Amino acid sequence: MAGTPGNIRRRIKGKDELEAYNAIEQAWRVAIGKRLILLRLANGWTQAESARQYLIPVSVLAQNEGGMFAPSIPYARTIKRITGATLDFIYDGDAGGLPQVLVERLSKVPKGSKRPIS
Repeated sequence: MAGTPGNIRRRIKGKDELEAYNAIEQAWRVAIGKRLILLRLANGWTQAESARQYLIPVSVLAQNEGGMFAPSIPYARTIKRITGATLDFIYDGDAGGLPQVLVERLSKVPKGSKRPIS
């Protein structure tokens, strides 16, 4: 695939360009992690409960929420199926296609919160 991160990195010529690309990619992963946390909190789940719902190890969820890795497409589809979030929301933060009930739950999560809402 022409647009995969590995292929893009190979086309980058200078050290400065590579550092800029890596910084953008890291910021993207961190933003995804924040949205995963928001989805978890909006559903009133702890990290362990969320991992159980998604059928993944807690360590994988923690790495995704921490911005170390972006979730794979199959994993993101599982999140979509269970939470109602769209792939556009998970990967890009586009809330336009979210179900109204999810939008309402997301709006109830206090900014900066680390605890599930009840």
